[in-house]
Parts: sequence; structure tokens; C-alpha cells
Amino acid sequence: MIAWLYWLGCNGPTPGGTDTEEPTAETGTVDTGTRFVGTGDLDATCTRRGEHPSLFDCTVRLPEPGSVQLVAWWEDDETRTRTLSSTTPALEHELLLWGLKPDTRYLWRAEATLLSGESQHRTGRVRTWALPVSFAPRYEVLTDTPDATVDGLLNAVSCAPGRPHIIDDDGDVIWFVNLREKLASKESFAIHGLEWTDAGTILVLLGRHRVVELTLGGEIGMVLDRGVHFEHAIHHDLARHDGHTYVPYAEAVQRDGDEFVVDGLYVFDGKGTLVDEVSFEDTWPLVAEKWTLDGYWSSRFPNAYDPLHANSVSIDDEGDVVVSFRHLHAVAGFRGGPGELGFGVLDWTLVGQPTSVAAPGTFAIAADPPIAVDFSGQHDAHFVDGQTLLMLDNRLVAKDSTRAVELTLDERRGEAQIVAEYPVGASCPIQGTARKLPSGNVVTTCSSASLVSEHRAGASGPVWEARVSCGAGLPSAALSRALPVVVPP
Repeated sequence: MIAWLYWLGCNGPTPGGTDTEEPTAETGTVDTGTRFVGTGDLDATCTRRGEHPSLFDCTVRLPEPGSVQLVAWWEDDETRTRTLSSTTPALEHELLLWGLKPDTRYLWRAEATLLSGESQHRTGRVRTWALPVSFAPRYEVLTDTPDATVDGLLNAVSCAPGRPHIIDDDGDVIWFVNLREKLASKESFAIHGLEWTDAGTILVLLGRHRVVELTLGGEIGMVLDRGVHFEHAIHHDLARHDGHTYVPYAEAVQRDGDEFVVDGLYVFDGKGTLVDEVSFEDTWPLVAEKWTLDGYWSSRFPNAYDPLHANSVSIDDEGDVVVSFRHLHAVAGFRGGPGELGFGVLDWTLVGQPTSVAAPGTFAIAADPPIAVDFSGQHDAHFVDGQTLLMLDNRLVAKDSTRAVELTLDERRGEAQIVAEYPVGASCPIQGTARKLPSGNVVTTCSSASLVSEHRAGASGPVWEARVSCGAGLPSAALSRALPVVVPP
């Protein structure tokens, strides 16, 4: 029996220097000071995964079934450790060591406890390489306070097409995959959506034509292609819930001589089979407003109005679907249960502007002054618990500083109370995210300012903030997504 585990590695300072060592892992006697000494008698190795700069496959073989613990730490600071435990007794344990800083030396120690009570151990060393020269994004941490709790962030940046990546709280890239090397495609590798699943995999929406599921080891799982698995262009976001993958789509329809882009939702099962879909074409009146002509769909659907503009999808605790509609300044809840009668029926609407055709909606919004009770152009609307909705209020109509807002919804009373707001400190008219950390702090993404920030309720400014740039000669970095990744203690 083999036990498989994926592990996110440690934090620590990044030394300078270049990659001058041979591209193989080193094992043997290691001078680790007083904490860990000696090579040991355990059959354990950690070797580089292919030519990846910072992924290592660690194999532990035991003479009898047992459990394994592996600790790795930065060579110059043994207090910065991460611990992985595989508690299921097995003869062989396979562990993926990842999340390591680039161009850095690490020591590791594996210790096994056999069912007989005997213990064995092995120490070794690995060195990560520098990031490829072609990897353009660079992160600068602007603010880092004791209140910061962000650990890892899964990001999509415009100058890294096909390269989803994770940074740590120092702004170092600790994981990435190059999808251009793994997938044959002549179409766009621009990342339009990302999702970290409960299973620890990563869903990537490439261009407007493909969904790819990745493991942390870079293996390709489910792949969904336009023209094979679905018909229409997909866009903006995706979600995984109860084995189903939800992806918004768009198509053009004609109404009274005008062309409109209308959104819908595809639902796929774990095998990639389309099991249900719903169109939002008849949910609200389609209005030909001039300001919705140019933008996201102008190249694919020229001269078509975009009255809805779905930009996020999530699933609540009851399995119902929550969709944000940017151009309606509205968030809506639809009945869940793909494949069942009534799936996609509109249940409720939260509307941020009285001029929206979706107004007045189900809820009246209230807040304690001076908190504004309107919202507009919002993104990333999702429930963080049964009643509390979190979203990024882009302030598209008010044209003031973007903020994240939390609202408690009481459908029986028809009330939505804004219970917290988190000013971003910049104007972010397009894209962006707002996600809650286990600490209760909120992480926001401002695409236009290339900022990702952590906010604490009541703080006067961000408690942690980083800016991404794309290097000389490249366009400014659009940071469309930054999703928190919790690093194990």
C-alpha cells in the first residue's frame, strides 16, 4: 500500500546567487546543528520532479507498515519549518514537496514510526533553482504588519499567460505550472478564471474555450474544450461543488433589431459530461444601453450590447447558485440541484443601484453611517457562511475607492445589512476578488492598480499589500485573480 500526500513548504528569506549546482537532489550526511544530526537508517529520498525548479518527489520505503513525518526547513534558519504527517500505515509513502522559495537550499528530515514501535529517520538536502527568465511577474511587498495573516495566494497575471502561480507572504513565487508546455493549443492561454478546490486541485479557465484541472504536481486532470464538451464561449469564473463544475457561458441573441450578449451557466459532472445548463436570457429585460457596447465582448461580438455581464459564480451551503451581474449592479441567487426540476429558477436578487432593470430586488440595503448603502460593478460575490455575503464593490457608478463589503441577508424580512467594509484605497473599475482568510481578515485584488491586499476590520489601511509588475518592455500587470491558499502549520 502506498500513501500519497501533497505538502506546501516553508517560508523564509530568499538568498541571492545563481543556480550553479547540478540539477539533482543531494542526500547524505548533513550538518544541521544541534537539532538534526546524521544520515540515519531510513530508506528515504527527495528528487527533483523533471526539470521543475521547485518540485520534489519524496519517497519513503519501510520494512513494515508505518507512519511518516517529514520536516523541511531553510538551511540558514532551522526555525522556519513545515511539517507533513502521513498517519495511514503503509510500506511506501509518496510525498510531493512543493511551495519552496526559488534559488534556495533546504534541509529535510523524514522520520518513520513502524507498527512494531521502532523508529527510523533520514536527513537530506535539496536546492531549488531560480525561476525561468521567461517568468515575467515580479512581486514587491509594500506593507507587512504583525496583523497580517496571508500565507499563500494563487494568482493569475496578464503577463504570465498559461502560468497560474502561488506566492507567499514575502512575494516569492513558491509554485507555478507552465500550461503552454503541457497543452497543445493555438488558442489563447490567457487565464480568465481560477478556483482552488476542496480536493486541493486547481481549476483554470483558459481563454474562452477551455477548462483544465491541475494537481499540485502539475498533472493534468479533467479537460473541457469548446466544440467538444460545450458549444458557447465560457468566461470569467468557475466553481466546483459536490463533484460538479460550474462555468458561465455567453451567446449572442437578436431582439427587436439589436444584438445582445446573454449569459448562461454550464454544469459538468466529474467525468466532464455536461449534465445541465441554464440561460439567463429571459430573467430580466434586455436593455440596449450604449455604455455596454464596448468592453469584454467587443472583439467576439462586435456591436452587441452586454446588458448582464455575469462575472462570478459560487455555490452556497445549500447547493444553490450565486451569480454576480456587473452591468445590472446585482447579485442573484438561483435554485441549485443540476439535473433536477427547477434548477436555475431565480430565488432572490440583491441590487445595488435603483436604475438597474433588476431593481428593486428582494432586499433593502442598510448600513450604519457613514457606510454607503449602494454598490456597482461588483465582482466575486459569494457566501462566507450561511447568511453573510462577501463581494468586491468596484464602485463603478460612484467612481470612488473600491471596497470589499460583507452583508448579512435576511430573506424573510427582505433586509441586507452591510456589517463590514474594507476600503482598497484605489479605484478598481474592472475585475478583482474579495476572499476571507481563516483569521477573519479579507484579501482583495485590484487589477487596474496591480495590487493584492489584506485588510483587517477597523484598520486604517491594509495590513499586508503587494504590487505585481511585469518587467521592462512589457505592459502593466493586470492581476485579475488572487485566491488565498492556506499553508499547513
